[in-house]
Amino acid sequence: LGILAVIGIVNRFGAHSTAAIGIAMRIDQLAFLPAMTLGMAVSTLAGQNIGAGLFDRVRAVFRWGVTVSCGLTLIGSVVAVTLAPRLIGFFTNESDVIEVGSHYLRIVGPGYLLFAVIFAANGVINGSGHTGATTVFTFITFWAVRVPLAAYLSSHLNSVDGVWYAILASLAAGTVASLAYYYSGRWKRRVAAPGIRRAE
Repeated sequence: LGILAVIGIVNRFGAHSTAAIGIAMRIDQLAFLPAMTLGMAVSTLAGQNIGAGLFDRVRAVFRWGVTVSCGLTLIGSVVAVTLAPRLIGFFTNESDVIEVGSHYLRIVGPGYLLFAVIFAANGVINGSGHTGATTVFTFITFWAVRVPLAAYLSSHLNSVDGVWYAILASLAAGTVASLAYYYSGRWKRRVAAPGIRRAE
């Protein structure tokens, strides 16, 4: 629903903007694959070690998850920023769409690294069973930051670029929320149902 709300705002700036975000989001998905995959790996390893009470290993998994995820995602980020017109050009030859899509990649592309950090941190949180927390983070990212900021900035700047800046800001907000929860240590609290014993 959050994505639909954002696209609704983009639609106000014409069909070329709508086409541009559709193409750019496909590129996003490719760039996010390493982070998403590593996030799932972090979740599995974190869950195993939390169950065994080996919290030092969980912290090591997080550090390595962030390092590897950011290293791989950096490649996608650099490609997206430096080769933006060519990437958009793979999907269309319309100059207006290429221009708008290139602006998207150049603004949002650096934020791919934030996404990598989010998935690593959320991997630990989800692995600990605190899935409600990451759901709240997603809600905040979209409905408290991305959608209202996209509406405001696009109107204030009178440009669809305002939506792109809002997407970047929401990724930053999501990163702060995930890291704050991780470093608070709240994920260490047991969430097992009564009657289920977990190793201390």
